[in-house]
Amino acid sequence: MKIAFVGDIALFGKFDLNKNKDIKNYFSDIKPILDSCDICVGNLEAPFINKSKKHGNKSAYISSSFENINILKHLNINTVCLSNNHIFDFGPNGLNETITLLEENNIDWFGVKGKDFINEELKLAFHGYCSYNTNPLGLDKKNGVNALKYSLVENKFKFYSSQGYLNILSVHSGIEHVNLCSVDDIKFARKLADINNYVYYGHHPHVLQGVEKFKNSVLAYSLGNFCFDDLYDERTSNLLIKQSDNNKSSIILILEYDGNNITMKYIPIFQGEEKMLINSSVANDIYNKANEYLKLPLSSYLRTRSAFSEEVFSELSSKRDFKWFIKRLSISTLIRIADRKINTFKYKKHFSSKL
Repeated sequence: MKIAFVGDIALFGKFDLNKNKDIKNYFSDIKPILDSCDICVGNLEAPFINKSKKHGNKSAYISSSFENINILKHLNINTVCLSNNHIFDFGPNGLNETITLLEENNIDWFGVKGKDFINEELKLAFHGYCSYNTNPLGLDKKNGVNALKYSLVENKFKFYSSQGYLNILSVHSGIEHVNLCSVDDIKFARKLADINNYVYYGHHPHVLQGVEKFKNSVLAYSLGNFCFDDLYDERTSNLLIKQSDNNKSSIILILEYDGNNITMKYIPIFQGEEKMLINSSVANDIYNKANEYLKLPLSSYLRTRSAFSEEVFSELSSKRDFKWFIKRLSISTLIRIADRKINTFKYKKHFSSKL
């Protein structure tokens, strides 16, 4: 049995069928790879929206039109994690619209409303969670996004293991645009590997992070963007994030599982102008470097990550002058600041303090 994992999927901008009728040809080299796999899993970041209205207080909302479900079907992406910080951008109505469309098109989903996806035939248990550190909407709601709480995850992990299932744990966590995952994520992933073999499937940073074989588990901390366009500020229409070569680099992670052992291979891919490129040397170099970071002692790893994070933040700060702050000064900004402080408290209470 072959399972393919891809990174963040957001079918808007140049990846929208309504704006790019030739988009399926863009994936012409990718399609045969995914067609050869039994299950293809992606993190569906942009909800499918028809009538739903924006929800909450955010600087950036993303969504996709219903027609783009055909891209998922074309690429054989038949299973999606919905546990992320954008799936609730249009509130419960937007989430329900997305789920209904997925089910109508026979695409399995998990990671919200407390739902896991269980493949009885292959004995696979997919469950997904979104970390408080991504400051999402819809966490801690009965019909919202599954929150990353250590005790909850560990109990469910042990239950599925006791029933003979292979856990496939999907986690939305980390700092965006940083190629080194947090030490908390490393400790968490490795701690579960001490319990039983499993697959850790990470996303949110929008760049590649390391993949390691720890004991007999595969721990992929972030696969980066599979398809994601530039992002604009909701209120000012200013460019928030322009996709760099780092953002455009990813891998397709392919696992083969025989009921006992997990073997892995990867295919480096890059979002080119005319088509998505396979066996990209740019993506491969980023991937290998990220893997080398994971081999460092934790003290050295922490220093390297701090320096890397500071460089990313400095670049972002350089684009934020006085006018930028004035434009963003509003009640909604103050609400977001308060939400971040609450989420920081919950992150420590439910997650980092348990590691």
